[in-house]
Amino acid sequence: MRPGSVRLPPSRNAPAFAESFGGFDGGQADLPAVSPLFVINLLTSPAEWWVEWAALGIGIAWVISLVRVVRALVLAGGLAALGLYLSRRR
Repeated sequence: MRPGSVRLPPSRNAPAFAESFGGFDGGQADLPAVSPLFVINLLTSPAEWWVEWAALGIGIAWVISLVRVVRALVLAGGLAALGLYLSRRR
């Protein structure tokens, strides 16, 4: 989470798309998670690269998180456009 940002706890009253905005960190935690695995892999079995599977798993989780955030943005934009359309219709 960025310094100065506020993360609200999920509640039953919060829309589903509002909870998705805090779910994407842009990969800030990925490098510190894979780096020790890379060093362990290099020291224990340099001929066999198993660290790529951990990186692939983290990458898949990153893509799923990105898709959820994009879906929430599309939903929020659609609701905003609908609200604008209805307000101008009157």
